[in-house]
Amino acid sequence: MFDTLFLGNSIGAWGLAIVLIFSSLFLAKLTYKIIGIMLKKYTDKSKSKLDGILVDMLREPLVFALAIMGMWYALQTLHLNDKLESIIGNAYYILIVFDIAWLVVRLLDAL
Repeated sequence: MFDTLFLGNSIGAWGLAIVLIFSSLFLAKLTYKIIGIMLKKYTDKSKSKLDGILVDMLREPLVFALAIMGMWYALQTLHLNDKLESIIGNAYYILIVFDIAWLVVRLLDAL
């Protein structure tokens, strides 16, 4: 059953890619929560408010970057045709540029 091919990959390979995507999203959400809880404790104790603002501003773009990396890794486990790989590569490029721009805008907004 898992050896059946779909778009050039076995069902098992697609299942692994889906599990990796959901795992990366889960880890990104967990990282978001950990940053919120652990780093907030440290930034609340400091006299400067800037570090707390920076943590708040950087948290979402960094977690989004983790999710992008996890999805990229998951889809790299599949053997896709050249056209589809090109489309996915362009989508990653757009997401990375968006994430970097989001990070810079949030940093500048915090300052």
